[in-house]
Amino acid sequence: MSYRKIDVEEIQMPKYLAVLDIKRRDAENIGLYDNDERRAGGAFKLAAQSAWMRGKVHLNFREKFMAIKVQNPDWRDAESREVEALDSLAQSRGYEIVSTRTAVVYRIPRKNAI
Repeated sequence: MSYRKIDVEEIQMPKYLAVLDIKRRDAENIGLYDNDERRAGGAFKLAAQSAWMRGKVHLNFREKFMAIKVQNPDWRDAESREVEALDSLAQSRGYEIVSTRTAVVYRIPRKNAI
């Protein structure tokens, strides 16, 4: 597994404002993806949910990539065969895996990202 680790400072804005900002950006960016890309993102989210059983999984649409975020991943899941298989699948498809203190994010690049 090759994870890229990022140190992230604590969010300065209240959580409810961060959630509203995420929802706003999702609504703005979902139109950038065609149906096939959205289906692929949804399927990968389901795979992440079954592999990371103890974490909360979200699908977020960004300008250049879809982010499958596993919030508060559990170390017991991280050592499982399912997560190893998911990471192998992500790497074979060219997805970037980013690890922070509180999350693991799989970045699925957009087909026509500039």
